[in-house]
Amino acid sequence: MQPPYPDLPPDDQLAFLQLEREFRQTLDDDVRRDGRDPALAQLAYVNKVLAAADALGVEALKPLTKPAQPIEKTAANVHQLRDEIDQVLVGLRIQMARHTPTPGAQLAEDQQFRLGALLNSIASEIGNAPIERDCQDEALAAVARLRHELEAGTLRMEHFVDLGRAIAGIGRVEAAEAEADKCWRWFRVAMGLVSQSPSPNRPFAHLDAPQSGEPASQRQADTVD
Repeated sequence: MQPPYPDLPPDDQLAFLQLEREFRQTLDDDVRRDGRDPALAQLAYVNKVLAAADALGVEALKPLTKPAQPIEKTAANVHQLRDEIDQVLVGLRIQMARHTPTPGAQLAEDQQFRLGALLNSIASEIGNAPIERDCQDEALAAVARLRHELEAGTLRMEHFVDLGRAIAGIGRVEAAEAEADKCWRWFRVAMGLVSQSPSPNRPFAHLDAPQSGEPASQRQADTVD
């Protein structure tokens, strides 16, 4: 009998990313094609992702898979759970990209414009965030480096590492959580644009492109306010 998830790679984190991709595709199909209640479809996605993370020992998701206090997994808090999962996914994709450098992204003109707008939005939120000047300068410098790579046509997934780390630092400042949340949303969309570019021989290209998970009317994470 064929196992339900055949051909999983031996690396646990890579296997988790592959499974999450399949679960996300099922979520998209449930919502967009079958018309399933988005909140219930997302809850099913969250439960499957956390089960896979627990089975594969994904450390970054242990606060959700083995919480100190029970977590109520309901449709009412599914967006918070998805945001926490998304942040872990971004981190894992960055690690994969950093350890396996990829060719520069080949972006169409409209994609370059879109990515530039996303970086501008991130920079604006960082500039308004109530954080220490050194932290702010570090984050803005990371945005500036991405802009430079974009203009030079040499932007790669691993170039997002510093900005992801900077946004995570902003998110640890309680007063700046709202700004960090917006930055994370735009950051995920920006990574998606690069990961979907037609660069040749891109390792893990089938794993690292974020998807919305539901129609835009249900989830506003992929828009620039």
